[in-house]
Amino acid sequence: MQILQVWLIQRTLIIILIAAWLVACSNTTNEAKGLKDSLRVQETGDNSQLPRASSTRERTPFPVAETLAMPRMTQTNTPTLPAMYFTPSPEAQDLVPTPSPRHVREYCSPLEGHTLKDLQEILTNPFNPPPPGKDTGHHGVDFAYYRRGNRPSILGVPVHAVMAGRVAAAIQNRIPYGNMVIIETPHSALSEELIALLNISNGRSLYLLYAHMNEKPTVELGDWVTCGQALGEVGNTPKGWSSDPHLHLEGRIGPADAVFRGMAYYDTGATLEEMENYRLWRMSGEFTLFDPMVLLTFGLNTPAAERD
Repeated sequence: MQILQVWLIQRTLIIILIAAWLVACSNTTNEAKGLKDSLRVQETGDNSQLPRASSTRERTPFPVAETLAMPRMTQTNTPTLPAMYFTPSPEAQDLVPTPSPRHVREYCSPLEGHTLKDLQEILTNPFNPPPPGKDTGHHGVDFAYYRRGNRPSILGVPVHAVMAGRVAAAIQNRIPYGNMVIIETPHSALSEELIALLNISNGRSLYLLYAHMNEKPTVELGDWVTCGQALGEVGNTPKGWSSDPHLHLEGRIGPADAVFRGMAYYDTGATLEEMENYRLWRMSGEFTLFDPMVLLTFGLNTPAAERD
């Protein structure tokens, strides 16, 4: 009986071992097949033969994104800005001289009753130009005397225009020129001889400044004056800046059509425009100095004649 029980136990154990071995072999075969399929998918990209997990739940597909209708980009042409033009004000238009330019052949003495030849005798302070950009020296020439002929003084002698031209400034009693006038003679009105003498390039004009007159100028900004026309009288303005009655005559070559509505030395009573015009006239280099005696001597040696 005992031998039979032992045999049954041994047989059962053998059956269990065989079953366990078969299960192990089956798992090994499946793993090998799965590995082989994975390798094939990696090589070919075909996963249709792979086992798929089943599910009893209904799959809900992801919504397909609708194509958004993007607004069509249209090219917008950038508007072209119009060219900028400087439109002169009506007041500035009135300053344009109306007479047709002719070559100036007439040169007049700046002092009534005194010829161009007399001026050398009453020159009291000659031209002494400053270094470039500086405001030193003497920018023109001075004419004065205490007694000459029947006149006890030069005070009150009428001041005349040396050349015909347009009034570019008519200023009343401002530092340092006092009552003064600036006359512009355009390039088109200058003789070829004078242009060559003073080296005046096209587009630039000849300017003469008459300073320290006794009263306000007798001409106005924009007026066209003739040679020998009265501008005022010799004076001693402004007070405290001019030592004795005299005429200060100053000559410069500068840009055409300049207008100076005001001009004054830097002080608390001067406006920004007056100070800027002072700098522009005297120190900017745009208006270059020349010795007025060169012009007066040229006029003295030019026979008086009508304009051609």
